[in-house]
Amino acid sequence: MTHRPEPWQTPELTAINRLPMASPLLPASSPQRALERNRDTNEWFLLLNGTWRFARFDTPALAEQARVALASGDPASATRAEFRPIDVPGNWTLQDTVDKPIYTNVQMPFDNTPPFVPEQNPTALYSKRLELPGTFAGRRLVLHFGGVESYYEVYLNGRFVGMAKDSRLPSEFDITEFVDPSADNELIVKVLRFCDSSYIEDQDQWWMAGIFRDVYLYSTRPEFLQDVSARADYDPAGRDGSLDLSVTVGFAPKLMHADGGQGGPRVAYSVHARLVGPSGATVWVGSARIDPSYRVTEYQADLSAMLPGVAPWSSESPTLYSLVVSLHHEDGTHIESRCVRTGFRRVEIRDRELLINGRPVLIKGVNRHEHDDRLGKVMTRELMLKDILTLKRFNFNAVRTSHYPDTIEWYDLCDEYGIYLIDEANIEAHANYPLICRDPRWALAFEERMTRMVLRDRNHPSVIGWSAGNESGHGENHVRAIDRVRAIDPTRFIHHEGEVKTHWTQGGNAYTGGSNRYNDLINPMYPSIESIIKHSVDSTDPRPVILCEYSHAMGNSNGSLCDYFDAFERYPGLQGGFIWEWVDHGIVQTDPAGREFWAYGGDFGETIHDSNFVADGLVWPDRTPHPAMWEFKKLAQPVAVDAVSLREGRFAVRNKQDFLSLGWLDGSWRVEVEGEIVHSAELPPLDATAGGAMEVVLDYPESLDLDAPEVFVLFEFRARAATRWCDAGHLVGWEQFALNARRLPAATLAASANAGQTRLTMTDAMQIPADTPIASAARPELRLSGETIVVAAPRLNLFRAATDNDGIREWTGQKDKPMVQWIDAGLHDLRVKSHECTGGGSGPVAERFTLVGSDPDAVIVHEQRIETVAPDLVRFDVTVDVPGSLPSLPRIGVLLKVAAGFESLRWFGRGPQENHIDRWRGYPVGLYSGTVAEQFVPYIMPQENGSKCEVRWFELSNGSVTARFIADPLFEFSVHHVTPEDLFACRHTPDVEDRLRPETVVSIDLRQRGVGTGSCGPQTLEQYLVDPGTYRYGFYLQVRPVE
Repeated sequence: MTHRPEPWQTPELTAINRLPMASPLLPASSPQRALERNRDTNEWFLLLNGTWRFARFDTPALAEQARVALASGDPASATRAEFRPIDVPGNWTLQDTVDKPIYTNVQMPFDNTPPFVPEQNPTALYSKRLELPGTFAGRRLVLHFGGVESYYEVYLNGRFVGMAKDSRLPSEFDITEFVDPSADNELIVKVLRFCDSSYIEDQDQWWMAGIFRDVYLYSTRPEFLQDVSARADYDPAGRDGSLDLSVTVGFAPKLMHADGGQGGPRVAYSVHARLVGPSGATVWVGSARIDPSYRVTEYQADLSAMLPGVAPWSSESPTLYSLVVSLHHEDGTHIESRCVRTGFRRVEIRDRELLINGRPVLIKGVNRHEHDDRLGKVMTRELMLKDILTLKRFNFNAVRTSHYPDTIEWYDLCDEYGIYLIDEANIEAHANYPLICRDPRWALAFEERMTRMVLRDRNHPSVIGWSAGNESGHGENHVRAIDRVRAIDPTRFIHHEGEVKTHWTQGGNAYTGGSNRYNDLINPMYPSIESIIKHSVDSTDPRPVILCEYSHAMGNSNGSLCDYFDAFERYPGLQGGFIWEWVDHGIVQTDPAGREFWAYGGDFGETIHDSNFVADGLVWPDRTPHPAMWEFKKLAQPVAVDAVSLREGRFAVRNKQDFLSLGWLDGSWRVEVEGEIVHSAELPPLDATAGGAMEVVLDYPESLDLDAPEVFVLFEFRARAATRWCDAGHLVGWEQFALNARRLPAATLAASANAGQTRLTMTDAMQIPADTPIASAARPELRLSGETIVVAAPRLNLFRAATDNDGIREWTGQKDKPMVQWIDAGLHDLRVKSHECTGGGSGPVAERFTLVGSDPDAVIVHEQRIETVAPDLVRFDVTVDVPGSLPSLPRIGVLLKVAAGFESLRWFGRGPQENHIDRWRGYPVGLYSGTVAEQFVPYIMPQENGSKCEVRWFELSNGSVTARFIADPLFEFSVHHVTPEDLFACRHTPDVEDRLRPETVVSIDLRQRGVGTGSCGPQTLEQYLVDPGTYRYGFYLQVRPVE
């Protein structure tokens, strides 16, 4: 690859003819029109979204030849015939073109030789005929591109207008002098898939291409409001607001040369501002004069006001004010108005705390990429609103815009609904982590990407901090950019995770020892809980710990989230963080059988990819929440209950909010005995103020036996009235207490079996030959009056279909991951070394298995006693001995198969969603029901799923017979129509459909390993492991006709 001075391989060149960045406020013909903020009725606005013409070429040179041919004006040219319709906004990589999406995490999708990109660099020409409305006549015309990936040149009527890079921020061009008012105007946009900017847009996401955000035109007079900046501060001590308004007036060249020379404007202008409160009433008005001489005011007006008694903005109470700014000629003629919404709030960092309006706020956040499973990087308002509503309903209060500035409507929604934002610059050089941040060729790009983001988004109260990008190290380019940002906006903090690295490389954190100037937080990625607790105890650094990324949510994940929250709430200076990440980036595809599935890296024929590492969200691509979302919702809920005296019914209801009282919630409580509700009542009105508590005393019914087993009190807190983000009655939080530690013994449950003649029998156990895989060994049946209930009696099960945290199936180099250790040990393919079976007939059956995996000397012993203890009741006693030479195990349990048709499920344990020993707090103990099929959790990479823990019993029914499994002691269970081995062989959800079995596969585990977060971050904590050793447990099977 040889270097030529093409602009797309010249990182020093970031744009040509691009207008200065400003807050994206549209001009309106009156203050009232501006206040309405409705671009659909704005006569000076023209949306260019829709169907464009499109042609794709293998190289930029071929595309340029085609563009020149088009500019020749021959309407019948062969080049024009190659064009086809395409949707704008849209990614051409998802619109049936030759090019497909490519997913990589760290590596570049081509040879990593910055700043060069391949000669075979897909390039497209987009064509659009512009029909300008009459309201645009004689006015300055500005063409706006919201986002284009990755490099583009703009041509109008064959003439070069400009060029831009930076896929995630808008670029605008003045096209006034290029428009022919008397003819149709042809707009051509040449877009390259890759350019030098690709090296600093190396984010963990799909590589797409095309015009993926809005394209529009707007018009102004030759004199116009170029930018409006509003700083709305709030003094929590005096409860007063202050407003600092800066307005810049711009002049088009036509006016600047109105006298035929270089004189510029000859008249003065005035700026008028009006602040409108949330009720619609005017709160403040102000005005300033703009002198025609630049040297007097630099065409800028600065206004300020003190505003007593304003309503502050916060995530809990996102009160917005509207500021309408108008420009007038000195003769009083109105020129234009623009409207900016603002909120009064103060952001500070002091004494190891991030303060919002003077209060420390726990960041209950998540990292969010922009992704649509059918449209790629195109964000519709409907999908963004769905994200906002789901975030609020699950008690999130913050988002990091990983790893780039989002489409502008997202910020409006966060302002309206109350989400704190860390706004992240479009800078990631993951494949060149230590180098590009200190390469002067990219210095301007770093600076512009940060400062242009700030200039676009600084009016949004939801933005509380600026991020210097992601996974791009810490170097001179960051320093220069951050210095510029601090000069523009000193009111927000700087987030720069790369600054905590000890050396140039990504590994190794140093929480202290730096200058602190270039990072206002201690914000590591994926730290251990022990490390942040140690920092809290030992350090005196004044910065708070807010985790940049933690609790990697890939597949069945988010184990130990409760342990992180325990640390956040207990230790000073630990102030939350941002889970990685919000959404699985699956892309809808169709398999040969016509079934839709979510594709990941490699599914589009890419030779360079990172497989399913892109499927690492808390919600599926269609925004259905993963089960782990209920864990987060519980941990982040704004209300808690503490037991003062369980037996006396005295509890403290604690308000965990920062600003609001609990008055917006209604509380209730109920008593459940063995899962059945026996009493319920309302709590008194909740009046605890923010950070406070109130005591409540429950009036237990006289009939309640406080010493009875399985007695629980459950509190629920629901929205009293509908809000912007939830309906009345929405469940906001809950707490559950066991009134005592007693549980109904399994033998007592079993004693309730129906008496009668012996009807439950087991067929003879067949001798299993040596070297038989235990997963396929023939097992006896259990029958009720001749009807087969259990088609395969229990066999040992130590394996699980590896979760993404256990190991990423399509990656190499994972010898330290549990999945590889299990496979190397042969746990997925245990074979019988010996099998002994004694007893039978009317007596108990005793089996002894010895099994081996890869190591013939690592002998696993499984002993099982099966005894009929009542006419319809069988007891199973299980002993498992695993030698210490084997690795930490997936589980200790047995697997059996229940006959086809037993599809109805009930259980008494934690639920209703899947839960695990390190992810259990979001799932109360109760009685739940569903079907076997409903228990399957369709993670994009099929894996262990559907488990329930702390289970007392569960039962399966076919409508006429019920098979109940009773724990002794408590166990975990799952039911599916596939085995763990089936799941492990699958790569997509349709693969699971192809392996469904008619029978129900039942896993009963004494203990299953926690899920952890080991796909990227700490592995499962020690207390949630399953170590080799000797284990004993039992359970009953009770079979009876349905009454």
